[in-house]
Formats: sequence, C-alpha cells, structure tokens
Amino acid sequence: MVGTAACAGETENGAQMTERLIDRVRREADEGRERIAERQRQRQDLEERASHGDLDAVIAYDDILRAERAEPLGAAYVQRRVDAGGLLRRTMENAMVGPAQPEPTDWSAWEAWMKAHLDNARAELHEEVAQAIGICMAETREEMRAEFKTAIVERDARISRLEGQIEMLTRLYAPSADVTELPKGFLRKVHHG
Repeated sequence: MVGTAACAGETENGAQMTERLIDRVRREADEGRERIAERQRQRQDLEERASHGDLDAVIAYDDILRAERAEPLGAAYVQRRVDAGGLLRRTMENAMVGPAQPEPTDWSAWEAWMKAHLDNARAELHEEVAQAIGICMAETREEMRAEFKTAIVERDARISRLEGQIEMLTRLYAPSADVTELPKGFLRKVHHG
C-alpha cells in the first residue's frame, strides 16, 4: 500500500505540475497574442500615417516590412495551427515546401514621399540659383560701373589736356590784338587773340 500511495502522490504532483505548466504556457500565449495585436495596431497606424506622407512613419513602416521579409513566419516549414483549449500547438507537415512568396509591396506611400522630397529639393535649388544669379548680376553691374567711371575720368582728363593744348596753340599762333591804323575812310581791323 505504501508503494501505491507514493505512486498516487507522484501522479498527483505530476498532474499539478502539468496544470501549472499549462497555466504558465496559457499566460505566455495570451501575452504573446497581446503583443502581436499591439504590433498589428502599430503597423496599421504607421501604414495610415505613411499614406499621408509622414516621413517618420514611412521609415518606421519600411523597417517593419524589412524585418518581416528577413524572418517570415513559417520560414522553411509549413505550419498548421491546431487549437487545443486555448493553447497554440503547431505541427510540422511537409517540411520540404519553401516559404510563401511575399505579397507585392505597395510603394505608393514611398513614391508620394519621394515626390514631395524632390519637389522641396527643386524649390530649394531654384531659390539658390535665383540668389546666385542675382549676386552675379549685382557684382557685374558694380564692376561695369567702376570701369565706366574709370573710362569717364580718363576721357575728361584727355579733354582737359586737349583744351589746354588748343588754348596754348591759339595763343602762340594767333596774331596779337594790335590795332592797325589805316588811312581815313577805311575800316579799322582789330585782331583778337
């Protein structure tokens, strides 16, 4: 009888351990389901924000997609879920089948972001080119003014020099302003210098 009682105690302890293990596995499975649901909500939120052109959401959504492509569910196996009292039990069947092909990626959010980014870059480039042209024109105008002023000063100096030479030549070669006496009845001739 003693052996039977000990065996019954071990069976009861084993049953209790199994129940505790099942409870722990159920809790972990529920926590895992909650994490999966939260990730799905985050993914949907990021997808929605990315479709409206939010750059941070586009980047975060891209990170999620890349992580999923790097390690897809059921990689190298086809897994079938069998529900057994709230527990998730997976059985492996046909391990030779490769992973499923990923769905085509929707690039519309990325393309919208890229278009907006390029539009902004073009606008900045146009503004910078316009500023550069304006600066170039202003500097060229100043250089032309300086050259024009220099040319005018040189011209005025030459004109002054020529006027001085003309005045000197007229004084040198012009007859003096002498009055020549003529017989009465003739006109008087006066020379001015």
